[in-house]
Amino acid sequence: MKRIALLGLVALAACAPAQKASSGNSAEDLFNQVSGLLEENYYGFNLPQLPTVVARAKTDLQKACASAGSSCKTEAAYDVLNTMLDKFGDPHTFIENPAEYAESNRTRSGQGGSFPILGIRSVYRANSNGRLIIEALPGMPAEAAGLTRGDLIVALNGKPLPKNDEASNLALREEVRSGKEFVITLRRAGQTREVRAIGKLPTVPALPSLKKWAGVPSSIAIIRIPDYLPPQTADIVHKLVNQVSKSGVKNIILDLRSNSGGRATDCLSVAGIFVGRTGIIFAKKTSQEAYTYNNGTVTIAGKGRIGVSEPASFSGGVVTLVDQGSASCAEITPVILQNAKRGVVIGEPTYGILNTGTNSFDLTDGGGLTITTVRTLDQSGTAFNTRVTPNIALKEDLDSLESKAQDVMIDRAVKVLQGNDASLETQPILKLPKRLSLLELQKAWN
Repeated sequence: MKRIALLGLVALAACAPAQKASSGNSAEDLFNQVSGLLEENYYGFNLPQLPTVVARAKTDLQKACASAGSSCKTEAAYDVLNTMLDKFGDPHTFIENPAEYAESNRTRSGQGGSFPILGIRSVYRANSNGRLIIEALPGMPAEAAGLTRGDLIVALNGKPLPKNDEASNLALREEVRSGKEFVITLRRAGQTREVRAIGKLPTVPALPSLKKWAGVPSSIAIIRIPDYLPPQTADIVHKLVNQVSKSGVKNIILDLRSNSGGRATDCLSVAGIFVGRTGIIFAKKTSQEAYTYNNGTVTIAGKGRIGVSEPASFSGGVVTLVDQGSASCAEITPVILQNAKRGVVIGEPTYGILNTGTNSFDLTDGGGLTITTVRTLDQSGTAFNTRVTPNIALKEDLDSLESKAQDVMIDRAVKVLQGNDASLETQPILKLPKRLSLLELQKAWN
């Protein structure tokens, strides 16, 4: 199943609210409902393959249900449909069972998940047998405990982590979800310390914030946007830009790494801070819908306006950081800045679902189907490329982050903004490793 995961929850790159549909409760009924919704609404670039994959999946379901007769349950349909959509190959189009879909809806509504979290994303480092913290979200228990990007988790309650990715992540997750206080042994740039932490149910979504990093002068602000899902995202970014502008900041680093997307109005509004009036078009099978940003307000043609409380405009230098986990809506912001020749994008080629958007549909058994229903176009009506290619190609250097607490992308951004980087021409495209699902890219949130 291809879905966007954040903190163990689901963060859909949604451009429109969920819609209802009706059907029965057998495997065949569920399959017919899903295939009907796909045939009626799908408008991604894999459209020519849709009839073939649906026909093959229908045959697979008939074989799976041959022995069950009329009592074939919806679980059989989910197995077949998950396989069908994986083969279909559109990472924006996927199905969720009732439990998964309920979790998704809690996330989209800002309620948070149903289990305790720390609010960190980490990756396993085999050479040091530790989990390197890539991010500690603001307002979460990890931040309160003093955990931060570049910390290496080497032990839990005095015991070394199990020696592999899956087992070490499971050990950490079990401690977090127990809801009990536990001790984390951390190593940062060779120095070891212990902190006490306790997982808690999330009460706030992942929101934008100002970040501090060693070596970044006060004239440069780092604004981190974890994702574009919370409806107040753009409003907060506008306020942060106004705040740093008043404090004398002349340059901004906009950090969109591993931002898995969210609301189209918000990523467009954030881009508008730096480029002024701009817009995008969502093309459906039978119509087009234009989103236009101007002075803090996004106007959706024929549907109304969404604005921020304190519109910001920034004419100083800007560098946007991206990686292969920057997806969907988080690809729209940098491509708008690139097309406007506004600042520089540094990092890795993005995930590659820039040119499509989605809608979610309720299924009668409580599950949900998310479908690519639109193609994303620029204001001239031209489809965007699949992904954003950075102006300066630069891979994440986890060795430097672990051993020296050095963020090579931030260091490069500082050089660019200070005029000390002579290499601003487009760099050779980095060769991406095997394409992972978005769930795999961000599975290590705890």
